[in-house]
Amino acid sequence: MASPPPNRSAIAAQIQTPSGIRALTLFGVVVIWEFIGRTGLLFPELFPSIVDILQSLWTYVTTPVMLPHLKASLYEVGGAIAIAAVSGVPLGILWGSKKTWLEIVEPLILYAAVVPKIVIFPVFILFLGIDVHSKLAVGAIAAFFPISLLTIAGQVFTGIRIGLGAAVTGALLAETKIAKAGLGFMIVEYYGQFRIADMYALLLFIFILAALANWAMKSVFGFLSPVSRQSGDAGMYF
Repeated sequence: MASPPPNRSAIAAQIQTPSGIRALTLFGVVVIWEFIGRTGLLFPELFPSIVDILQSLWTYVTTPVMLPHLKASLYEVGGAIAIAAVSGVPLGILWGSKKTWLEIVEPLILYAAVVPKIVIFPVFILFLGIDVHSKLAVGAIAAFFPISLLTIAGQVFTGIRIGLGAAVTGALLAETKIAKAGLGFMIVEYYGQFRIADMYALLLFIFILAALANWAMKSVFGFLSPVSRQSGDAGMYF
């Protein structure tokens, strides 16, 4: 029985890799999305053309329309992760250094960590107003708990990476409630105006920014870790 051509075998091998599976999955999602939008099979207004979404995204990255909102969100998220890291890492080291301290503090942190941080947003508004500082505070408190808990467990780099995701979620969620600027604020505005393609383009832009930030942190932390350098794998920090 003849073996398949070498090029076919190489393509099949590439598809079976994690990167190949991710690319194939993304392609499948795009095809299904476009099929639903063009056929009107299911709520066509909610499935605008991929071309329309990409055109809107191109407008965002080539014009200054989004610049003040991007600056506001970057300030909030950047400040939040910095505050959470500066406070969460030393406290995590301190609490984890003694068993008695850990027994006292860990249950309190675990209980507080599961409380949605958006519920205390009104408190931050009272003290900090509706400007960017109240959103920064929500992002910081959201990032503090994973950073401190994973520092206690000896996973400082992992804690900061997960804390970044919590900071993004907390700050942008707060922007959707009461805000004057920010990417979350823009999403709510577009939703209210039923500019669905613009809303999806903005969500895609946020996803790309978060992915780039995560990749950068993974690369830096992988370089700083002796274990990762020896193994040649920075993926140990999920």
